[in-house]
Amino acid sequence: MFKQPLLKKQELTEFAMKRVKENAAFLSFEQGEDELTFRLIEPNGDPSGWLWLHNIWNSYQRSGDLNEVIDLINGQLEGMKYIKQMTEQPRGVDVFNVYPAIRQSDYIKRS
Repeated sequence: MFKQPLLKKQELTEFAMKRVKENAAFLSFEQGEDELTFRLIEPNGDPSGWLWLHNIWNSYQRSGDLNEVIDLINGQLEGMKYIKQMTEQPRGVDVFNVYPAIRQSDYIKRS
């Protein structure tokens, strides 16, 4: 059975951002295009990415469970820490391993 959500969007955003700031104190944040989007700013002042709380909000609306919100935030923080520790730049999606929806045009031409 689903719980009724207790927090409004602004309250959930404040809750989530408090949790993020506690666990990523080295970052600062700027408000993005809406109340669920934040720009991550490195200590040297360089922007380093975005934090989207849209999925967290949608999940909370469905479940009403704050524990699930905390788990999702922790997952985003762990992913952020993992990427920060990487010595190589992330490669992104290798289109040759995605089948069959995305292929480079030269792959199609060779076929």
